[in-house]
Amino acid sequence: MTAPRWDDPGPVVPRSAHSLSYSPALRVDPEKVEGLVGRLEGVIDQVWTAENSLRVIGAVEAPGADPVSCNAATQAANMLEGSRAFLSSWRDQLLKAVDALRSQGESYKAADRAV
Repeated sequence: MTAPRWDDPGPVVPRSAHSLSYSPALRVDPEKVEGLVGRLEGVIDQVWTAENSLRVIGAVEAPGADPVSCNAATQAANMLEGSRAFLSSWRDQLLKAVDALRSQGESYKAADRAV
C-alpha cells in the first residue's frame, strides 16, 4: 500500500499500490486536528438547530376526517419523527467523531512530547 505524504492537504485515503480500491483508514495532519474539530462543531451546531426547529412542531393534525387527510397526517407525523431521529443520531455520531479526533490529537501531542 502506498502511504500519503505528510504534507498532503486534508484527510487522505491511502490507496493500494496494486489496485484502485481504497482503504477505509483516513490520515489527519496533527496540526489540522483543531481546525477540523472546529468545522465539525459548526456542523453539529447546524444539525442541532435543524433538530430543534423540528421539535417546535407538535402533533400533526389531519385537515379533514376523510381517509386521505388522515393518511397524509399520519405519514407527515411519521416523516417528522423519522427526521428528528435521523438528526439526533447524526449529531451523536458527529459528537463521537469530535471526541475521537480530540483523543487522536492528544495522542499525537503526547507522542511528540515523549520524543
